[in-house]
Amino acid sequence: MGKVLFIARAIEGVNTGAHVITQRNLVLLQQQFGEKNVDCYWINQKVSRVQQFLNILRLNLSGLNSSHLFQIKEMLKSGNYTEAFIDNSLLAKLSRYIKQHSPQITVKQFFHNVEYDYFLRLLFSSLKLWHILSIVAIRYNEKVGSKNADELIFLNKRDARRIFTLYNLPFNKPYRIFPTSMVDRYEASQINNNSHNSKLQILFVGTYFFSNYHGIKWFVDKVFPFINAELTIVGRGFEAVAQKFTHANINVVGTVEDLAPYYYKSDVVIAPIFKGSGMKTKLAEAFMFGKQIIATKEAFEGYEIDINSVGYICNSDKEFIETINNNTFTKFNKSSRDTFLKYYDSKSNIQRYEQNLFTSPPISNIVFAELARTGLVHTEINASVVSVFKKYYNVSTASFWGEHEHLNALKHLEVTKYSFTVVSNQASNKIFKKVKLVLREVRFILIWFQLLIKSKRKPIDVLVITSALPIVHLIIKYTLKLLNKHTQVFLVLHGEVENIFLHPNSYYNTLQSAINYPNEINDRFKYIALSHTIRLNLLNTFKLKDKDVLAITHPGNFSSDKLNKKVSTGKIIFASIGVHTTFIKQSHLIFELAQSFSNEIDAGKVEFQIIGKLEEDIMPYCNNYVKIISNNNGMLDKNTFNQSISSVNYLLFFAPSGVYRFTASGTIMDALKYQIPIIGLRNESLNDLCVKAEKIGYIADDLSAMKDFIWKLIQHNDSDEYNLMCENLYIAQRFYSIDNAVEELKNQL
Repeated sequence: MGKVLFIARAIEGVNTGAHVITQRNLVLLQQQFGEKNVDCYWINQKVSRVQQFLNILRLNLSGLNSSHLFQIKEMLKSGNYTEAFIDNSLLAKLSRYIKQHSPQITVKQFFHNVEYDYFLRLLFSSLKLWHILSIVAIRYNEKVGSKNADELIFLNKRDARRIFTLYNLPFNKPYRIFPTSMVDRYEASQINNNSHNSKLQILFVGTYFFSNYHGIKWFVDKVFPFINAELTIVGRGFEAVAQKFTHANINVVGTVEDLAPYYYKSDVVIAPIFKGSGMKTKLAEAFMFGKQIIATKEAFEGYEIDINSVGYICNSDKEFIETINNNTFTKFNKSSRDTFLKYYDSKSNIQRYEQNLFTSPPISNIVFAELARTGLVHTEINASVVSVFKKYYNVSTASFWGEHEHLNALKHLEVTKYSFTVVSNQASNKIFKKVKLVLREVRFILIWFQLLIKSKRKPIDVLVITSALPIVHLIIKYTLKLLNKHTQVFLVLHGEVENIFLHPNSYYNTLQSAINYPNEINDRFKYIALSHTIRLNLLNTFKLKDKDVLAITHPGNFSSDKLNKKVSTGKIIFASIGVHTTFIKQSHLIFELAQSFSNEIDAGKVEFQIIGKLEEDIMPYCNNYVKIISNNNGMLDKNTFNQSISSVNYLLFFAPSGVYRFTASGTIMDALKYQIPIIGLRNESLNDLCVKAEKIGYIADDLSAMKDFIWKLIQHNDSDEYNLMCENLYIAQRFYSIDNAVEELKNQL
């Protein structure tokens, strides 16, 4: 096992949050590599004002100077290190320094908070020249460190998002979220639940600096006069401002060696913190002692827990007053203690650390926009796309813009199970059906501009456009630069691209112009192709660069269960499913095919079905040899479709060679989902499936060959072969799964 060089500031005061986290990080490395394999280099921050000024001019902070750089370089030469861990972003320029002298070493940069934001707030509150000089060096260090380190480590997602945004880091930059944790110091025997005070015992713990002082001073001025309580203020440096708190029931203790007695004595802990970044370590410490906490939303930042079981969020004086006066607090709250043991006990450090490595950027605001489809069309694929991106970005909620019926269908799909925000509530479906295409295009254009306006008020981290009509697509490309400069945009391409070549007209020429329009936001805009073959076809056909197009294999939400499909011993049912049209899909061929087996149909040996929507162009081909299960008003509802397809033995696929160059097939996805073998004409989609799954049915070069396959099945439907095809389809689901698509994204971003 290799050795680690741990570089940190020498911190005075063992009761500071920074000291607790630094010690936690050191212990983690010692647990991982062995205590003898971790060398520490401590940088003393105590230097003269003159030396500090000279250091800042060299963009050095926290006592770092040229002597330290020389000593670190000498250690790198002789230490045989495989990893360097820089414990503070004020020292982050060391990331580049280490990489320059020992490029083989893996450098990990830890952020206690976003120091640039912290000092910026400090600057505005103090207006000291010293802080003005420091802010330039701080930004330089954080920027250099975040770009040169191999891995970044944050206490919470907010800091990660801020650093990625502030310094424009690449999407694939590895990072970890490693929340605060500490050694358990709780002793149950010290809790005295029988002690009674006439007044509620409130504890505030925090080092004296501007956000802590601002918070507790606000509490004393705005809240304390209206509650019956005694307040104890403990924290390094607060004794210096004790005269600011003159109320008889306020005890300013200041610096102490041991905080435990104050926690044991208290009934409740408060954290009225309104400014800051990082993670408030003292909250985890309060949980360790089994305390309920009354705190602001800011104070709870990074604590992804059930806050209702451990305390209260209060963001105003009224909320603090009502919470304190209307609730009873005990000296020990089991939920708080359990929360500490589960999430913040250092015993779980290694497991928690290793589980939280990410290669997708940290985001808080992901928006999906459907700017082409209405009603039930494409809800299944859109649900899958939503699942892929939510899993990739590790978020649980999203906003979805589009036509209201489509959104409602998407919301109620069992497989999504996410919180959707229906931002744009469109006109009723009846009106939508009556409007012309141009008005629908206008409607989606308006949605797009509404989204742009909203994004100015609340910047979007990631925007996924699940599809767009041609003119909307072109306008999107024209206006992308109006989005926030950090917004990452993805646009999923579907079968509309096929129409450019199979149904050429001025309308689809607009789509071609849109795709060929230069990408004005560079790496922040990507097309998503629904197969790797489609991606290659796009690159070979349009004016696109390799980096402009990503590929994910058409994802589906599949059940983990293998279906117990049995070969038919009686009537064999062949079905064509989905939207039926003569255009591209050649769905009309089912009527010709069925007529060839009229005698077998009459004898009850076979049945041919259409399950799904029929377009007008197919109506002249209809005959009595095909059973039609359709909804004249549009797509079949999910229950009817599932019930109908459950009895189907083989799916029919009539799309010829030369199509599906830019389109992924919904029939193939249903074949995988329901594990039903396919009889179809050879095309790129079926070829891709056969490469992944081998035998999944019968692939024919023409309709005559399809008839031959069906005739052989009527004569002898081999159960072993049928079971093998069903098994292969079940196994092939993994190539089309949500998890597979997420991995494909990780490999490309």
